[in-house]
Amino acid sequence: MERLASSHPLARKSVTVVPESRFMQNYRVASAVHGGSSASAISNARGDVELFTSGSDTQVWNIYPDPQSATANSATLTGLTGEVIASGLTPSGDIALFAAQGTNLLYCVEQPASPTRWSSVKMIDVPLPSNAVRIARITTTRVAGKLYIGVLVEAKGLIGTLYNFSWGVWDSRAPTSLNGTTLQLQTLNAVWTGNSVSNVAFTVFDTVILEYTLSTHELNRPA
Repeated sequence: MERLASSHPLARKSVTVVPESRFMQNYRVASAVHGGSSASAISNARGDVELFTSGSDTQVWNIYPDPQSATANSATLTGLTGEVIASGLTPSGDIALFAAQGTNLLYCVEQPASPTRWSSVKMIDVPLPSNAVRIARITTTRVAGKLYIGVLVEAKGLIGTLYNFSWGVWDSRAPTSLNGTTLQLQTLNAVWTGNSVSNVAFTVFDTVILEYTLSTHELNRPA
């Protein structure tokens, strides 16, 4: 019997399988905390620490102690949206929460005696330099019972990115607008210093330390 020669087997090719999932926008679940969250923590009038985070959808969440919860904490939306946030205590001891939407500065206030935990959202006018891009940082401090609010607005300058400083004081009521200054920084490394109305300063830490004193509008290099 004559044998038929078998044909050569087909050359084998490697196949790579890449799993992929694509969800419709309606089915994507937002997260209150994620890897890029902006966060702020503060002690409320009762001495409990409350946490604020900017979620993956930029909605600002409040995570607060709740003895009625099985986890001892609860979370709620504040009504604010933004990726840059900060918190502070008003002269009456309520929490004020701030968020930046582009170049807009928004805020709401804690309402301890109300069924609605947070007030409606309001806006504070911020003086904007030419070529303003966004509010890059919000910082607060409480001195002599007053809440000081500082904002650094990012702008495109001739030598790169500059941050323009403006500020306001929450005394008997929230400020409707911030005070502009001529202070321009190349860094976001700045904090509030001082312990009285006369020496409250916005202090910059870079290659040198500089203090911008609010009461005198002077920029000094501390000894």
